Amino acid sequence: MPALLSKNPESFTPSKSDVSFVCNVIGVYNLPPPPSPTPSLPLITVTVNESTLSTTSPKSKHPVNLSYRYDSTLTFPLNSTNSNSTATFKVVQSGIELSSYTLNLSSITLSHKNNPEPFQKTLTLHTQTPTNLPPTLRCTLTLTSSYRREVKLLTSTAKGYFNLVDSVSDAVTPSVRAVKSKVVTKYALIPLLPFLVTSACLAPFIAGVGIIGLPLFLPLAALGFLVTLCVSGIMGVFWFSREEGRERVSRLIGGSFKSLEGTKVYQQIVYDFGDRPSAVVMCKTFLPVDAGSRLLLSLLIDFVGSCSYLLPGAGEAFDVFWAPMQTLMLVSMYGDGNKSIKYVSMAEELLPFTDVLPTACLGWMKEHGMEVWEGSIRGKVFKKGKVESVVEKRE
Repeated sequence: MPALLSKNPESFTPSKSDVSFVCNVIGVYNLPPPPSPTPSLPLITVTVNESTLSTTSPKSKHPVNLSYRYDSTLTFPLNSTNSNSTATFKVVQSGIELSSYTLNLSSITLSHKNNPEPFQKTLTLHTQTPTNLPPTLRCTLTLTSSYRREVKLLTSTAKGYFNLVDSVSDAVTPSVRAVKSKVVTKYALIPLLPFLVTSACLAPFIAGVGIIGLPLFLPLAALGFLVTLCVSGIMGVFWFSREEGRERVSRLIGGSFKSLEGTKVYQQIVYDFGDRPSAVVMCKTFLPVDAGSRLLLSLLIDFVGSCSYLLPGAGEAFDVFWAPMQTLMLVSMYGDGNKSIKYVSMAEELLPFTDVLPTACLGWMKEHGMEVWEGSIRGKVFKKGKVESVVEKRE
């Protein structure tokens, strides 16, 4: 399973946010010469929220250029409201600032405090006097936080549910295998043969009765379809909740989930650091950004909205729940260039006899119609002649 559910979750206890920023300074290279000869060695200072820490003296010096090797770890405790803070790195020698760099903490990928994941970064420092080789600072940065309270509750519940499913599966599997080995054989076709022959003979009669009584049977068929769908869904959830099913799901979505972990929206949802993302921002993260996929999704949205005509009365009640969901998706995809689409979507779903209007497809035409007319529509997202990834487009 993804990392969020595979690691041991925290117990659900309301507590203050536990966020920390750790910087391990490895070395600084190609420093500009100090204004005057000085016997002191350069130090690296890091400032976060008016709190400044300094490294110890460098462990070694490069024999040719002004480069130094450090091994100093600087730790800054933060809180959940410091998501927009910056870290300022400065190289100071004898009280004189040689170079500096400012980094926004929101650009650092968060990790859980019990499973810190440092990543190495090389910062190109700024100097007052230009140099042939710009000075650089190599360090490893780690930004850790705890899960949000709702995520803690979710992970704890998921862990208990998976343990229950594994216990039931371990108890039932031997009996199922024993019955299957005795029932699923070639001799099982003997009692099934009369049933199959009778069903084949009665199939035309059953089809004719179904066509004649379609107005009467349609609600019953819809109810049977819903019951079958619910039972199949419950069985499917149970099957994929087993250990084998979880491994298959992990292999199937592991790559996509890994790319999602690096997005800012994922960080805001999972970790108690900064503000929670809005519903529109979350939808923009998961909904498609290219024109082709948006068109298919728009057709599906209009189809679902028009399905209320299949069950008069009950379908209008379904529109009350579907209207905000449809409006949220349309605002996420087309709201930036069409401010009125949220009002049109809500009115189309809530007013009677207006579901036939293809609001989603009309939004797509307003967004991409000119590209279709000019023949410049593309199935992928392009930026300056290069293919742009979906994550970059969303960010």
